[in-house]
Amino acid sequence: MEIAMIDNSEKFNGGKTGLVEQEILRQIDLGNFRRNSLLPSERELAKQLGVSYMTVRRAIGKLVDDSFLTRVQGKGTYVRGDVPLHRMQQTLGIVVPAWETPEHADLMMILTAIAGENGVLPKFHLCRSWEDRTVVEAYESCDYLLLVPPAPLADLPEEMLVRFRAGTTPVVVLGLDATPYGLDSVTGDACTEAGIRELRRLGHCRIGLMTQVEERGGKLLRQTETFYRNWRLRMLERFSAKEVDRMEIRIPVKAYELPHQAFYDYLYVNGKDLPFTALMLPLAVAWGVISAAADSGLAVPQKLSILSIGDRQEARFYRPRLSLVRVSYRRHAELALEALRRRMQEPGLPPRCFTVEPELVPGETVSPLLPPDNL
Repeated sequence: MEIAMIDNSEKFNGGKTGLVEQEILRQIDLGNFRRNSLLPSERELAKQLGVSYMTVRRAIGKLVDDSFLTRVQGKGTYVRGDVPLHRMQQTLGIVVPAWETPEHADLMMILTAIAGENGVLPKFHLCRSWEDRTVVEAYESCDYLLLVPPAPLADLPEEMLVRFRAGTTPVVVLGLDATPYGLDSVTGDACTEAGIRELRRLGHCRIGLMTQVEERGGKLLRQTETFYRNWRLRMLERFSAKEVDRMEIRIPVKAYELPHQAFYDYLYVNGKDLPFTALMLPLAVAWGVISAAADSGLAVPQKLSILSIGDRQEARFYRPRLSLVRVSYRRHAELALEALRRRMQEPGLPPRCFTVEPELVPGETVSPLLPPDNL
């Protein structure tokens, strides 16, 4: 939090005292001084603002008289709990996994824009697990909380889940259906089904999936766990578990920026006789995989169809043009804000999962399988 030092040369009708009042109100507007929060001591504020202790004391006295602040004997000065909302900019806490992935950067950019359009101040908190202190800090310091899960919801500590359900701060989970845990959520889960349906329409039965994984505590965590689970269930309808295992290509998160190498490694182990005729993968790694396939003599889409999933602004500039299942990040953000406000206005409503419908975008990286798939 930055408090602007008072410029002694600045002319203002209320003098220095008025300027201090204005700065304290600005911090309330920004949400840095929240309802019922304790202000720094008058001497600390005087030091930060570069004015005398008595100037700060007079300014705070005026704000107490105007019902913005209240003094509590022996404790200090607090922002009143009934400060009008128009005097405070509401804050949106956004918990994002501390993984260096392009999707998260894109999502953060979109969330920042949507929050600004709705007059809400976004505050990002990076974490690597549910136990990270940043998750609790985000919940305690913001008016709304949006969670991009850093780990499966099943690993969410019970004490934390109880707090999230309490409704003191509205909570929405982004990317996973959290209604079984009593929380609102926004998902694009239908994209996996839409992609498989389109590929099967074109004759592809053996459909591979590239996933982003991280090994932690002996457990394998997939960033796209729901997509993986949906894909696996559909493949198991026709193939054995052993065959389906061979259809998954895993990219370690720490090597995320090297999708070319991940695909080369897969070809080295499995050979060019792939166990699938089409591959679904995150949009962010599509170009690297297409390049690796071409360098290995696997022409796309003649020898291998590639269907990307995601939403990146630069996708339209890729060549060849990507065949894409687009799940709008902007729509995710809009629905998340809608769900948070719904929860704020009616905290007793049952949890709801909002779904972002996928959009099939034709491209040049998927073609019909001829002759029919008989691998």
